[in-house]
Amino acid sequence: MSITAAGFMVFFIISVITYYIIPVKYRWGWLIVLSFVYIFSISYFGALFVIFTSTVTYFSARLMEKSENHKKAFLIGGMVLAFAVLIILKYVLGMEVFNHDIHFFGETYPYKIFMGNFIVPAGLSYYTLQVVSYMLDVYWGKTEAEKNYLKILLFTSYFPQMVQGPISKYSELAPELFKEHRLEWINIKHGAQLMLWGLFKKLVVADRAGTYVAQVFTNNPDVPYGASVWIGFIAYGIQLYLDFSGGID
Repeated sequence: MSITAAGFMVFFIISVITYYIIPVKYRWGWLIVLSFVYIFSISYFGALFVIFTSTVTYFSARLMEKSENHKKAFLIGGMVLAFAVLIILKYVLGMEVFNHDIHFFGETYPYKIFMGNFIVPAGLSYYTLQVVSYMLDVYWGKTEAEKNYLKILLFTSYFPQMVQGPISKYSELAPELFKEHRLEWINIKHGAQLMLWGLFKKLVVADRAGTYVAQVFTNNPDVPYGASVWIGFIAYGIQLYLDFSGGID
C-alpha cells in the first residue's frame, strides 16, 4: 500500500484519531495493533516473519548483554537469521504459483499469482536493516538491550516507517514511541505542512521526473539520444532522492 494511496491516508487518519483518544499508558500497545493491521492488509503471512525477526532480535540482544564470552556468536547468529529471512523472501517473491488464462464471457485474460503476494511482509528490507543496526548497537555497547519484548516488536513493526523508511536507531525512535504525546495545534500544523511538502516532492517532482526517465531508458523512438540520455541520468537521480525524501517527510 503506497503512502499516497487513498486507503493508506484513511488508515493513517483513523490511527492518529484513535491514538489520542485512548489512555496514554495503552498508546504504544495500540500502535502494535495498528501496525499488524497494516501488515495483514499487505501480506497474509507477513506478520509471522515480523514476529520471527523481532524474536530473534530480542533474544540475540539479551544474550549478548548477559554473555560477554559468546557475545560475537550471538551477534552473528542474530544477523544471519535476520538476513536469511530477507534473502529467502526476496527469492520467494519471484516464484510463480499460478499462471493460467482466465476465460470470461468469451474474453481471455492472462492471470499470474506470485508466492510473494501471500507471504512477503511490507518494508522487509527496512526493518531487517533496522534490527541489525539495533543488534550492532547492543554489541558495541551503545544501547542497552531492551527487556520488554513488546517494545522490540513495535520497533520492528511500526507501520509508518515500513512503507518507505527511514531506517531508525532504537535509541532515537524508542523515546518517540513510548513517551506521552499531547495533541497540540502547533504539532498538527507542523506535521501537516511536512506531509504536504513530502507529497509535493514525491507526486509533483519525483513522479514527473520518473515519466521522463521511463521514456529515455525504454528505447522510445520518439526520444532523441545524446544530451537526453545525460538529462535522463540526472532526472533519475532526482527521482530517487525526492521519492525517498518525500516518503520520509
